[in-house]
Amino acid sequence: MKRLKLLFTILISIHFMLQFFFQCYALQTSSPEIKSNQALDLSLLKQGIILIGKEDYDGAINKFDEAIERNPEFAAAYNWRGHVWIKKQEYDKAIKDYTKAIEINPEYVFAYYSRGYAWSQIQEHHKAIKDHLKAIELDPELDPKLDPGLAIKCYNRGTAWMKKKEYKKAIKEYTKAIEINPKYASAYYGRAYVWKKKKKYTKAIKDYTKAIEINPEYVSAYHGRGLARMKKKEYDKAIKDYTKAIELDDDLATVLNNLAWLLATCPDSKYRNGEKAVECALKAYKINSNRLNADTLAAAYAEVGDFENAIKYQKEAISKTKSKKQIKKLTSRLKLYEKEKPYREK
Repeated sequence: MKRLKLLFTILISIHFMLQFFFQCYALQTSSPEIKSNQALDLSLLKQGIILIGKEDYDGAINKFDEAIERNPEFAAAYNWRGHVWIKKQEYDKAIKDYTKAIEINPEYVFAYYSRGYAWSQIQEHHKAIKDHLKAIELDPELDPKLDPGLAIKCYNRGTAWMKKKEYKKAIKEYTKAIEINPKYASAYYGRAYVWKKKKKYTKAIKDYTKAIEINPEYVSAYHGRGLARMKKKEYDKAIKDYTKAIELDDDLATVLNNLAWLLATCPDSKYRNGEKAVECALKAYKINSNRLNADTLAAAYAEVGDFENAIKYQKEAISKTKSKKQIKKLTSRLKLYEKEKPYREK
């Protein structure tokens, strides 16, 4: 959190310095009378900025107070004073100053952004998001990395809703995180996972693909996309995704197991590969000898005609579950192996 605040401080200061120079440039085109008044206003603003750099926050506030007293419509002075209140962690006062700056200049991009940051510090996340999105609307080039914490908060809320199976709310929060930071690969992944849970496989694939574009080594995204593609019967693409995930990390039992299952039980014979299925299933089983991996290993052995081992591991899988529903499914496969028939997905 300290690093995020430091990043915010550095980047907000850079933005404000640029803003100050732009105001000085505008001053060059003003009339002599306006130039004189604006020069004094900007001089006070500059003095306040220098005092911020020296961490003399009370002195800086005095300079901005003086500038505002001279010119009550000086939006930049309110904005800068708001920044000092943030330094002093007096967020309510900061919000008040940023709001005044926005009242004076409704298109004051960084006042919206800064107020959003202040809202986030007092846990008013919905207001923070609203201000942040307004800033991006006014300036689409605004760097979302200025406050990565804001997107993270939305992502975390999305994940919390997802765990509660509140999928509509989860998608809403993940989408907010993406709007704030369009390069947030984990937010795309989270939303893809929810789409998959809702059986919206095309949407899931689209989000998994975006996550991979952002992070080409995102193992879980390849795996998730493979699962979605398998549900769409895009078996060749699913195999490629599983294989890529394993290339990136060959110690993931779940990915090895899913690839083995597809290679052993695919309804389309051209995608079945019994020997490769046994290889992957054995690796998964050695990592974790749970019911799921034992079941897959049995199916893989059945595919290569080794029904002795198929029966052995299928019985082991049955012994590792108490679910009547699972026992029924596993027993039906056991009966196939006892008849020396492999299992096929439908």
